[in-house]
This record gives sequence, structure tokens and C-alpha cells, in this order.
Amino acid sequence: MISAVADDPCFRINSTLIDQGSTVPVTEGENAVISDLDIYRSANPLVKQHGEDAPIEAAMRADAMLETGDLDGLVVWRRIVKAVEELVRVELTEGERVN
Repeated sequence: MISAVADDPCFRINSTLIDQGSTVPVTEGENAVISDLDIYRSANPLVKQHGEDAPIEAAMRADAMLETGDLDGLVVWRRIVKAVEELVRVELTEGERVN
């Protein structure tokens, strides 16, 4: 499974989140913060490529991080899962307004 997602431009490899050619360093043991903007930049190509199946794809990648013991990657991918879910949802929550 890892090899299947490792070719994707949004996959975390060797403690670096790859996002369409740019990198955001996330070194082990370091309290690096990945911005919400970078999370959404990683989520957007998943949505474009996988459409309504993007949340499932993102969850599979989070599972891959867990399987390899990469807890930092797991945290990042869980954030990406939430961003993907937000990008693909079509219904408003109660009290939510549209701009």
C-alpha cells in the first residue's frame, strides 16, 4: 500500500510533506506546525483526483501512516482527512450561513 501512495505529490516521505513541488519540513521530535493553508493545499489535489471518494483515499493514507508507526504523519493525515471532508461536503450545518 505504501508504494501505491508514495508516488502521489501529497504524500509524506522522510518527514517531509510534499505538496506539488513545495516542501514543508516536519522533523521528528521538532514542534513544527503545518499551517491550515498547507493542509488544504494537500487536500485539494486529492479532491480533484478522487472526487467524492477523496475522504476514503485520505483515510487510507492516514492508516498507512499508522501501519508504519509514523505518528507525526498520522496527525498530519488526520488533519488532511478533515480538510477533504470539508471540501467535498455539500450540505450546510445547522446555523451555517453562505457568503
